[in-house]
Amino acid sequence: MKVSVLATMALRLNEVVGEEITSCELKAISMPYGVPFSTRTMDDGYDDGRWHGLASESPQVLCTTELGLLKEVKRYNDGKAGWHRVVLAKPKVALESLTNGMQLRDVRDTYID
Repeated sequence: MKVSVLATMALRLNEVVGEEITSCELKAISMPYGVPFSTRTMDDGYDDGRWHGLASESPQVLCTTELGLLKEVKRYNDGKAGWHRVVLAKPKVALESLTNGMQLRDVRDTYID
């Protein structure tokens, strides 16, 4: 009788540690400079409308303005563990087109002796 109780407790502990606690990871995600913009994986944080409907132009990411959140859930298939990824919140980005029309100048031009 005592062995069966210990075995049941050991199986339950294994289940809790292996599935309920470590089965999910949350990760902050961002997008690197220069990657092509995709509404599937990110949001335009400064939607200036310049790239919408332009088939010839492929907008690229300038920088991430807000981090996104990714959830990875451990799944078992035929006894093998794998991770299923779900984007809970897409990162927001600024596109390179945001700098079009900005007048950029060298900081050295404003230096006063």
